[in-house]
Amino acid sequence: DTSIFSQDHGWRTIVGALNEGGDELNPFRRVALVRYMQYLSSRQDIIKYLYSEKKKPTADKQDSNGDTKEGDQFKDTLIFENTLFEPGSNDPKNGEFERMPKGETITTILKSGERIIVMLSKHKCEIEANGQLFFIDQAGRKHVLDKGQNTVGRDSSGTVIIDSGLRDVSRMHLVIENLGNNSMQLTDLSAHGTYIPSVLLEDHTN
Repeated sequence: DTSIFSQDHGWRTIVGALNEGGDELNPFRRVALVRYMQYLSSRQDIIKYLYSEKKKPTADKQDSNGDTKEGDQFKDTLIFENTLFEPGSNDPKNGEFERMPKGETITTILKSGERIIVMLSKHKCEIEANGQLFFIDQAGRKHVLDKGQNTVGRDSSGTVIIDSGLRDVSRMHLVIENLGNNSMQLTDLSAHGTYIPSVLLEDHTN
């Protein structure tokens, strides 16, 4: 339904034109979707900044010298104080976590029987390789990830539908491309972030 897309900058027209084509346009649809989510995220960041600026006169805290403490004016807009945290696992692949770069694709391969933790905002989920790839949501439900593109989020048309009450999970939060042989590509499209084991990002940058 193209009506859910903003008319700003011609987004609705672009999406409508892409919808009229066949499967050969799927790569372009994916790029357009990533760019649109980046646009929405940027717009949200601007709104958060303007909101924090508006609250400055009443929300700023002062130290003993009467100076404003740096960063306090933005505290109300933070989901996490840091982008690095410890879920408490001894497994190096499930130890330190970092936020995925939005719109960038991370490729990884799991060993048979292996699981990795994936945090949708602050909600713990897992991806498991056990004969095929599965996504285990925050409620413990297991979803098959078919070969090809799978979407995770609150949108009812997604492959993995997250509870609608979790408002910090985006309608289309994460794309998981099942490449076969326990190999996959992850792309974050969310406003509040997807957090994965740091080692996966290290592998991505090396």
